[in-house]
Amino acid sequence: MRRPLLILSTLSLILCLAFIALWIRSYLAYDLAAHEAYSGIGTELMSVRGNFIFYHYNSYKNESEEPPQEFGFSHLSPSSRTGSAWAGEFDFWHYGRHFWNRLGFNATSRPVPVFTTQLTLISAPDWSLAGLFGVLPFIYFRRMRRRRRMRERQLSGQCIACGYDLRATPDRCPECGTSQPKSAGEVARG
Repeated sequence: MRRPLLILSTLSLILCLAFIALWIRSYLAYDLAAHEAYSGIGTELMSVRGNFIFYHYNSYKNESEEPPQEFGFSHLSPSSRTGSAWAGEFDFWHYGRHFWNRLGFNATSRPVPVFTTQLTLISAPDWSLAGLFGVLPFIYFRRMRRRRRMRERQLSGQCIACGYDLRATPDRCPECGTSQPKSAGEVARG
């Protein structure tokens, strides 16, 4: 059980650090990863001004239009306004009037006749995603630290709960009343 939890904690820590890096970078450059099928269905992941945005749309395509690229990645500097709606002219995360929009969260799905036939937009601040992915590693490494401290206390003849010297009473701590495990294996499982 410990190995899968370690792997999940490590992956979660990597994602946490990635979102922290995206958070900082999003104020310097706008990143965009896009995939669009020839049918007009497209998905974009964007990092813009401290927000991570999932944008999915379904638009009609004419036969005369050039086929879209399958997958792309690009970035723009915040000062460049080269015709891109994502370079700051369009506040796309302020749809609707929900309380959670004030914190930077947004989720909407509706038809937009000017640009596309159907738009789905999910937005969350980078700080919230970094915090979300940082919880599991924090809990895991805190548990590992606690187990190691308990093991060290037991090997040095101290109470595993409070650290009181147990040379006189090795079975039960006179300070806190905690019964002591007989082996180091019981401490590791605890």
